[in-house]
Amino acid sequence: MPAPPLGRTFSGRGRGRGRGRGRGRGRGRGQTAPGASARGEEDYAAHVDKILLIQLVEAEPCLWDPSNERHSDYVHVQQVWERIARDLVAEWGSLSAEERDACWKNIRINWRSIRDRFMRDLRESLSPSGPPAARRRTYRYASSLQFLRRAAEHRQ
Repeated sequence: MPAPPLGRTFSGRGRGRGRGRGRGRGRGRGQTAPGASARGEEDYAAHVDKILLIQLVEAEPCLWDPSNERHSDYVHVQQVWERIARDLVAEWGSLSAEERDACWKNIRINWRSIRDRFMRDLRESLSPSGPPAARRRTYRYASSLQFLRRAAEHRQ
C-alpha cells in the first residue's frame, strides 16, 4: 500500500465510510422491510382512531390507574389490550398471528406516545422551572385525557 500524502493521516478506512451521503439508508417509497407484509404494520398504526383509543383506555382503569386492584395483574392487562386492539382494527380476525402482534404493539406505542405527551405537558404546567416559556399550543387530546390527572396525582 502506498504511503499517505504528507500532511494527512491515514485512517485505514475504505472510501464511502464516515459521514453518509444519503445512500444506503432507509427504504425507498413502497418498499417493505424483510418479513413485513405488503399490508404493512404501519398501516394499522397510522390509521388508529386516537380518540377511540383514548376512550377505550379510559374505560379500563387497570391500564392507567395505579390504585386499581388489577393494575399489576399482567395477564389481565394483556387481555384488556387485546380487546382494545380487536375494537380498533376492523379486520382483526383476518390477520395472521404476526400481523396481530405487530398491530397490537403499534397500538400500545400510539397510546404510550399520547399519554407521555399529555403527562409531560401536565408536569410542565404544574411545576414550571426557570423563566416562563413561549406560550405553547394545548395538546389536541388534552381535554380527552383529563382522567390521567388522577394517575399523575397518585404518583406524586
